[in-house]
Amino acid sequence: MAAETLTGDQLAACEKLVKHGGNNSDAVAAFVAVVPIESLFLALNAAATRRNELSRMLQSATAAVFSPPHGAGYAFEAEVVPFLVAGIGHPTTELRVKTLEILSKLASAGAGPQICSETLLLDAIVARLADSDGSVATKAADTLLVVATS
Repeated sequence: MAAETLTGDQLAACEKLVKHGGNNSDAVAAFVAVVPIESLFLALNAAATRRNELSRMLQSATAAVFSPPHGAGYAFEAEVVPFLVAGIGHPTTELRVKTLEILSKLASAGAGPQICSETLLLDAIVARLADSDGSVATKAADTLLVVATS
């Protein structure tokens, strides 16, 4: 199902980013030109309940897109913030943790004020402090600490 949400060219772009250019800003820009962030999130959501190679590849591609130093340029676009909020509240524990990890890394690189200015995003992080899964609640607390001190 997730593979069906991306074209063959988009899947190839995901593979290329993950294998060759994960933290290269030019490689990420080329990837985003082929795979719009909305499409990436929709595919990731569709694959989230599976623990297979496609799911891992999409998670790796998402982490690469939102990695510092270029990640803040994508993460705080108006159309992207709702996807991050959805990731923080996703039914899958792994996706909630991965989304919080992305935000923590961005905050560590100086994006704490940007996270604080996104009320919906900040509220979603705070809400995870009461998550029924302890690993999510702990990651939310860690993320808030990094945001507050950046």
